Amino acid sequence: MYINYNMDQLILPMDLETMIPEHHVSRTIHQQVEAIPETDIQSWQTAEGRPSYHPKMMLKVILYAYSQGVTSGRKIASMTQENIPMMWLAGQQTPSYRTINRARISPHFDILLKNMFVSFHTFALKQQLISGEKMYVDGTKVEANANKYSFVWRKSSERFHANLQEKISALYEEMKQQIALDIEKDEKEDFSIAQLEQLDQVLSETIEALDASLCEADTVHQKTVKQEKRMWTKQQKQLQRDYLPR
Repeated sequence: MYINYNMDQLILPMDLETMIPEHHVSRTIHQQVEAIPETDIQSWQTAEGRPSYHPKMMLKVILYAYSQGVTSGRKIASMTQENIPMMWLAGQQTPSYRTINRARISPHFDILLKNMFVSFHTFALKQQLISGEKMYVDGTKVEANANKYSFVWRKSSERFHANLQEKISALYEEMKQQIALDIEKDEKEDFSIAQLEQLDQVLSETIEALDASLCEADTVHQKTVKQEKRMWTKQQKQLQRDYLPR
């Protein structure tokens, strides 16, 4: 006998937070980012213009991805649709990888991100939320190798506490080299701007043609034409929002 399994059963949306353990690292990220003064967030908004997504949400998403060893914009974007802690941190919003990458190359956002990265990892190491022997930050395992990083994990000595933030800050700067490579790889897989603009033009012409056909269609076919127009309009808006330069 099997437990009843029915994918077509109608269920209410789940509260994702209830599925996350009490001491999960995502909760620490959430708490630390929420503690950022609004004045710091506002200064970034003023410099960069009004963002499509809230900076705190973007910080949480990126920090959690880094804590899991994910630095690719495409993979981070996928996590917002597939990974439960990430979906919770994102409020079930799904920024595109282009939006994520644009945030990461913004000098003003990078200041916030670096400060939070150092603060979070300092706290997480002290609370043993991150492995004491390996630290997943750039897609590779950073060994606790004294010759390379001189990290002394899970020690309570004064030297450890004094040097920890400096070492994590240096690690962040090194990690940015890997991030830059990941962003470059994401961009190489894209269509060119010219191709995207051409696609935008084709969509505009398609929508205009559907508008014209509405005048000629009978009542029965108007519904079908309107549905098709809504579909292409939605696709064009997404193209313009996430892919074309503003």
